[in-house]
Amino acid sequence: MQKILEKIFSSRWKTFNKKAMWTVCLVAYFGSFRLGELLAKKNKTFDKKSTFLEKQLKFHKQTNHWSLWIKSPKSNNPQGEKVYIFSFTDPVYCPVKALLEYLEMKGNYGLGDKNQPLFRFRSGRNITTKKVNKFLHQIFPKQKGFNITGHSFRSGLISSAANVPDLINDTHVKGWGRWKSRAFLRYEAFTFEQRRYIFEKLTQTIKS
Repeated sequence: MQKILEKIFSSRWKTFNKKAMWTVCLVAYFGSFRLGELLAKKNKTFDKKSTFLEKQLKFHKQTNHWSLWIKSPKSNNPQGEKVYIFSFTDPVYCPVKALLEYLEMKGNYGLGDKNQPLFRFRSGRNITTKKVNKFLHQIFPKQKGFNITGHSFRSGLISSAANVPDLINDTHVKGWGRWKSRAFLRYEAFTFEQRRYIFEKLTQTIKS
């Protein structure tokens, strides 16, 4: 994440676009998202049924966290899935803080339409999975046995747990990433408090 941060903020992009791309990366990383769950497929148009819209995002001020409702998860749950984004101790890498600042900037530039995709550039064009992958390939050139793409965010946070197995078990990992398991076939099996507990455990592995 540090390399991504340095690449974004040393670029010649406009300030808004830097903030937008960094927020996408943070949310995808800390939420273990598939980029297709967050981004539009095309930069000028979008599918309302599958693209994540700003109105699907909710900030919970009392507990300082975001909830994101995924309408069309890969699990094919007809009710969709809710993903929680919690604050991280380092403000530079905190997804809660990044989303707050990004939304404020969107409002200042007249891009705060809640019926539009959440993640857009200053031009109003959608940030796409293709765009993020192209950007990542500039930082991490494809090599044999080593290929960093937007899908790497899916397991980014939980990959650090492998280094500290005493803190995290398989159930925590599968629950956080919304993978199917015998114990938890649906994400809803985890309550909000359980999710927050797992997040705190996972972020401890980052500090280790």
